[in-house]
Amino acid sequence: MKRIVSMVLILLSVVLLSPGLVEAAPFAYTERVIYNFITTKLMDEEGGIYSNYHNDYPDSDVAGVNHDMLSESLGLFMEYLYLYDDKRGFATQVKLLEKKFLSPVGLLYWRVRENGEKEKSNALIDDLRVVKYLLLAGEKWEEDSYIKLAKKISKAIEEYNTYRGYLVEGADWSKGFIFGYSVTKAKRVCVPYLDLYAIELIRRKVNAFAPLYRSSVGIVVDGVKERKVKKFFYPRKGRYGKGYADSVNTLNAIQHLVDIGFSPYKFLEHLRVKFTNPAFRVDDTATCALSAEIFTAVGDRYAARSALKKMLRFYIKTGPLVGGIGYKERGRYHVYAFDNLLAIDALRRYSLRWKEVE
Repeated sequence: MKRIVSMVLILLSVVLLSPGLVEAAPFAYTERVIYNFITTKLMDEEGGIYSNYHNDYPDSDVAGVNHDMLSESLGLFMEYLYLYDDKRGFATQVKLLEKKFLSPVGLLYWRVRENGEKEKSNALIDDLRVVKYLLLAGEKWEEDSYIKLAKKISKAIEEYNTYRGYLVEGADWSKGFIFGYSVTKAKRVCVPYLDLYAIELIRRKVNAFAPLYRSSVGIVVDGVKERKVKKFFYPRKGRYGKGYADSVNTLNAIQHLVDIGFSPYKFLEHLRVKFTNPAFRVDDTATCALSAEIFTAVGDRYAARSALKKMLRFYIKTGPLVGGIGYKERGRYHVYAFDNLLAIDALRRYSLRWKEVE
């Protein structure tokens, strides 16, 4: 049955979203086609999302590959389901969270392998995103269990992802004792990982997050240097490292500021000039999607639309993977969950802000 549904969706995509029509179609419609691609091509029977469509890439110790499932994908999909008001779909992801991603120490495994093996460490940004949407969904749908679960993860973050009054990038609990786990905390702050809106939401439920929110805001604000963002801050030394974040993490940091009402004018103006220039081309979906979300948040419809149109240049218009977002290289498309999930989140936010007709 699932295969028949998939074939029907592909045929509809070919007919309705052919090369000349994809950018002309309402963004809300294109969003749902990509959503259907995710749920039919990148998802297992329990609702887990594969990192890649293909399953033959070299293994990696630091990134999700093949049919690994990530807490990052879980959070991004929870974000979409919350924004789309899909209560049932969100509940399915919460069950997956509790079954596969929630560790004994209360943090989330950042990666779950296809064979069930779990990476016993977390990434703060992903845990914060999951907690954020548990809290928002709990209030929206009056689900106390979501808020209870959010508090549980938040308390683990407070215990294991803090160092000298700052939220650090993660923790590792791969070395277990007979009667428990030995948790090793990171000693540095990853500036783009500080989801300020998430931390603010947690602060309203967990008093201990009040000072963590203040220190996090200061770190992100001071870490923005003209059009760059410092990547790391070292609490013990009280200073930033020398390196800057890559483009995706830079945009993450800017989005976190915008979400709580800050407006880094020079950065936003530079970004707008680039994305509203027809000659400006980008080589990745994530930069377009995150830029579109930032423009949407600040109410710049023209720039947001421009960023989304550039993003849809990566839309696959022909072949068995039609309807997804990917990159063609050496005769085949490379399709990543991260790009497709960011795409539907950005399209949904645009449609909600400007009420596009579906």
